[in-house]
Amino acid sequence: MDSNALVAFATAMFSILNPVVRRCGAPKFTPADERAAAKAVPGKREYDDKIYPMQTEQGRASSDEDNVSWFAPLGKFNLACKQKQIRVHSRDNAAMCRTPGAHRGMLKAAEILAAGTLELMLNGSLLNKARTEFKENMRGKKYKLPRRSSGPR
Repeated sequence: MDSNALVAFATAMFSILNPVVRRCGAPKFTPADERAAAKAVPGKREYDDKIYPMQTEQGRASSDEDNVSWFAPLGKFNLACKQKQIRVHSRDNAAMCRTPGAHRGMLKAAEILAAGTLELMLNGSLLNKARTEFKENMRGKKYKLPRRSSGPR
């Protein structure tokens, strides 16, 4: 295997994060958030306030999941921080990410991460389950340091 693309999503982590995400809920965007977003990126759009099923497989976008999954049990959730129909990796996305609604979404994500961490700290059996599953997923696999490009830095 030439790549480090392991991305071993841990089912134990999903069993911890899924109820936490549902309990905390999606960000609640205000009319002021909508106005600020419309000013940042003109056009009529809505914030996505749904909670979608958690992904248990790697998506097609680039991320740090590949490397992280080699060192710790990985769980993942997605949360709205921008309006619908804004393409990622675009100027509109960059403008949207500077709005109060994006900040609200990131605060909600921090709340979910904190609550999930607390859940792990207070429930030793869940933590042990995640560790055991991670060790089983990693058995016989070895991480290779990414190659450095030969071009200028």
